[in-house]
Amino acid sequence: MWVRRWTFMVVCILAGALVVSIGTSSGARLAGTASTKKCAEYTYGGVEANQTRAGARAKITLKQTAKVAWGHAAAWIGVGGRDEGPNGTDQWLQAGFTGFDTGETFIYYEVTKPNKAPQFRPIGADLKPGATHEIFVLEVKKNTWRVKLDGKWASPETVLPESHGKFKPQLLGESWSGSTGKCNEYQYEFNNVQLASAIGGSWVKGKAGYIFKDAQTKKLSSVAFSVRATASVKRTASVKRTTAARFESPFLARAASRILGRDVTATCQAQSVPVREQPVGQLHLSLRTCWILLGYAQSLPRAPRAGTPAAREVVVAALDFLRGVQTVNNVPTNKLNCAAVRQFYSAFRRLGATPSQDLALRKQLLEVYAARGIKLDANCS
Repeated sequence: MWVRRWTFMVVCILAGALVVSIGTSSGARLAGTASTKKCAEYTYGGVEANQTRAGARAKITLKQTAKVAWGHAAAWIGVGGRDEGPNGTDQWLQAGFTGFDTGETFIYYEVTKPNKAPQFRPIGADLKPGATHEIFVLEVKKNTWRVKLDGKWASPETVLPESHGKFKPQLLGESWSGSTGKCNEYQYEFNNVQLASAIGGSWVKGKAGYIFKDAQTKKLSSVAFSVRATASVKRTASVKRTTAARFESPFLARAASRILGRDVTATCQAQSVPVREQPVGQLHLSLRTCWILLGYAQSLPRAPRAGTPAAREVVVAALDFLRGVQTVNNVPTNKLNCAAVRQFYSAFRRLGATPSQDLALRKQLLEVYAARGIKLDANCS
């Protein structure tokens, strides 16, 4: 997900290095400790640069496997954010580690372009405690950005309009647990932190503008810090996955299983149809469907606002997914739309959306139907 400078954050204007000591006490909204019974929907720990830069890099280490009770926990480097695109649109590029509450873990990047839905792109998977990877998010030419993983380019060039000289990079750990009150646990380290002072690099130490203190953010050296949120949660077993061109998603498999009333697996891969089953019990989802639905989940709570073109993309991807799953369940064609409407709310709750987000998107789903001239049975909605 992407964050901005919310009022609950502790603001520290510093003259020291980017990585500064801020102790181990939490800020106004806690990520959770062993004695915390209810946790905030979203919490962050880490730093934002005090001035605009052309990118950031660091070696990120997974100190312990994230224990996610609901939603996801992540550590990432990124630029851009909510309302940071042309005309107040959303745009960002971030890359790092993430883990969902189904146990799956990824190295990923997420790109959000103006008026487009966030897209989640796995570039590695199945992280183990102690795993360390160097990640760059860098402006390679004016208004054009790219992700590098362990010395190799891991994303195509991504144009973020009007972004040159605008972004302050962020290096953050985060937790998202919706409105469940559940607590997620994570621990990451950021080492060899540097900022790009010019397009293409010119790496230098930076200075911190904002310190995110919902979770514990602790200085380790002049170029390193740790972020940690503690909780008491049970983690599900990890499932091994492959990489970007084809990967498993227990997260989406769970949503499909609830609709079908039977357990299925889900593999994301290149294909023309949103969903197919072959053999029985193994769903194959199109990459676009996976990228958008996982992108929505990863971007929470800053997912596209209902009523925007980006949210419409999310709604259409969800509709394709829900209709596809119902087709697998042999629902008659003339009942597919009603079946999708009935499942829409619960499906987005499993993606991590709050009740209000679900209702707003469901309203937009009905508007999509109306625009397509699709009439629903009076008992459908």
